[in-house]
Amino acid sequence: MKRGYILTAVSSALLVLGGCSMEPDQAVNVTGLVLNHDSLEMVRGEVTRLTAVILPQSSSGEKVAWYTSDGSVAVVDENGTVTARALGDAEITAICHDIESVCRVSVVEAPDPVVGDWYYSDGTYSAELEADKTCIGRVFHVGQHENDKSDYSSTGIGSASCRGYVVAAADAVSEPCMWGGYGYMVGTFPVSGTGDRLDNFSDNGGDIDWSGYDYTETLKAWSGASGTGGNVAESWPALAGVMAFEASCPAPQYSSGWFLPSISQLYEMYESTRRVDSEFFAPFAEDSWYWSSSELYMVPESSVVCVDTGYGAVGYRGKNENIALVRPVLAF
Repeated sequence: MKRGYILTAVSSALLVLGGCSMEPDQAVNVTGLVLNHDSLEMVRGEVTRLTAVILPQSSSGEKVAWYTSDGSVAVVDENGTVTARALGDAEITAICHDIESVCRVSVVEAPDPVVGDWYYSDGTYSAELEADKTCIGRVFHVGQHENDKSDYSSTGIGSASCRGYVVAAADAVSEPCMWGGYGYMVGTFPVSGTGDRLDNFSDNGGDIDWSGYDYTETLKAWSGASGTGGNVAESWPALAGVMAFEASCPAPQYSSGWFLPSISQLYEMYESTRRVDSEFFAPFAEDSWYWSSSELYMVPESSVVCVDTGYGAVGYRGKNENIALVRPVLAF
């Protein structure tokens, strides 16, 4: 590549310098630059590391500069780490002196998810576990459930509907905690078109209560409400557990973020993963309770619908009982 072309490219593309010497009086013996990939197919949010081998070996002390032809599609950092941002094509170029090598990146639609897929920290998923990625959960439902009234437009999903749901690979709290807000009806239960409360307890919740994301956002809005106090950890311990989990295990950029599942989500994700045996997925604790974000429709001021792993069924507990664990969920 001619030097003048490099300088022109800088004005229209992201140039990341890795310390490659450009001093005119320095002896240069670089004859080649070989990348570990000459093409990549990635999905939005996926992260891949490119490496460059400088030839001959005697010039291995030289550094490499990286740039992308379209930062809206894919970006690259000073270490050659490529992050896919949006559908399209981009060229990632490695440069040392006047030698360059190009990797052509195509960002494509993600494949259709399948229940049981492993879900990773970069937002990708696969049927077989990929050891070089960080597993953070499992897909337990595909497509937005018809009874999920949540609108995901303002989340990283970027559209009203999600493609599915993921149960976290671990609990958010190590010890049972309270749900919080005893004596207050927050309104986290399903209602009919006429505003009547719907039974979210009978028949293991009835599969009608799927709006956990909406419920979690409602709880966050209530965190400073009169009578509940301004401290989330004190007012809503179960929610605080989810928020702490988000801080320690960030959800992928293009997801909803972690939230407290509604009772139908909780029961399905428990049923879907209760027999998973893997070092990368902690099973639900035996003979324990797990909080949902769903208030019990009969007495929403005092009780929350839960899953009892001892009986493998839906039950309910008082908001002020230090009784249940928390397992977060996200939509993607």
